[in-house]
Amino acid sequence: ALAGAAAAGGALLLPFVSTGAHLLTAVGEYSSRWRANDFLFAWLEAICGWLGGAAAVEALVAPATAVLGAGAGEWVARMATPAGAARLVAAATVALYAAARGLRPGPPGGVGFLQDVARVVVLAALLAPTLHPWYLLWLLPLLTFALAPAWILLSGTVVLSYVDLAAGRDALQGPSLMAWLEYAPALALAVVLARRRGGGLLAGGDVDGHPR
Repeated sequence: ALAGAAAAGGALLLPFVSTGAHLLTAVGEYSSRWRANDFLFAWLEAICGWLGGAAAVEALVAPATAVLGAGAGEWVARMATPAGAARLVAAATVALYAAARGLRPGPPGGVGFLQDVARVVVLAALLAPTLHPWYLLWLLPLLTFALAPAWILLSGTVVLSYVDLAAGRDALQGPSLMAWLEYAPALALAVVLARRRGGGLLAGGDVDGHPR
């Protein structure tokens, strides 16, 4: 399966190989600049600003340039802001959580694996600096196997972001009223159900994939 996935991915990239390093330009722009409809990310940015995260990232510019080249150093330099530091912290948090879920003891595959994937996707969505409604389409199929009322609710309330989008609101102003109405009910429901049912906050109220 891994070999097949790698072969399919390579075949899809072949038409664009001639662009060279420019193939990753959009990824770099998205990872360092895009911002829309975030909620928890704004709080993470504030914490990074308070702790001096920008200075910590700036110290990585020279090592990144020496090891990975000027392009990597330039990208790290763009991240030397509280928002950039928050992006790196969010990405590292999701990566470490995914590794922890993937390496924990237990039988591979099956429903348990899909529930773990759902939790990783939820964490990525909650910490992301950009969350458009269609991003949660990655999550909805997984909720078939990880019935999570909190995240089903979020998949509905996220459409309120269109109100800010239509108004042209700048995400740098911080979470809007619409963002509070999107995220707060789902997060509150996740906390309540986690206390009642267990399974942790990211389970969204689900323990074993079956309604209770």
